[in-house]
Amino acid sequence: MTGKDLSLGPIKEWYVAGYLKAGDNSPDNSFSTTGNPGGLFHYGIGLGTDLELPWFGKTGLNLLAIHKKEDYGSSAQGEWDGYSLQWNWFKPVYTFDNGAFVAYQGYMTYDFGMTEVHKDPGKSDYSFQWYHGIYYHINNIALGYGLKIYKNMANIHDGASYDINGKSYTQDTTGVGHYFDITYKF
Repeated sequence: MTGKDLSLGPIKEWYVAGYLKAGDNSPDNSFSTTGNPGGLFHYGIGLGTDLELPWFGKTGLNLLAIHKKEDYGSSAQGEWDGYSLQWNWFKPVYTFDNGAFVAYQGYMTYDFGMTEVHKDPGKSDYSFQWYHGIYYHINNIALGYGLKIYKNMANIHDGASYDINGKSYTQDTTGVGHYFDITYKF
């Protein structure tokens, strides 16, 4: 945009970064704290960079302000509420003679400063996710395993209790998840 080299140390490029997270409507008021369930529609805008790191090579790092147009009826719905720090990487670690390769790939997302949603019972002002994947890539197919470490997923406090249709559920939003993937690359 400027026609000038704005690189600074490990930061090789600067971008205007965007983010969109959308989901279905809640079938009932199960996640609502305002009586209006709505759906999920978050978007963010901020600064993105290409960050050159030892061993990893080029990675992406973004810092975004988040607007929650819809948030299942939470107090944050319709508000700018918090920030998201997002880092992603893709590092081939071994290449076979046939061109197939194994890659270490993943992301880290730290959402913080959620002052509006934090007003709601059982909601957290931060959320953390860290995904580590080992994938075998050949032609248009990738097979992999991922380990995800998470804390207060979806800004719900670990151990928070919600009543849905008269039944109480305790939320397990902190821990480790295992993922086995088969993907097709178009």
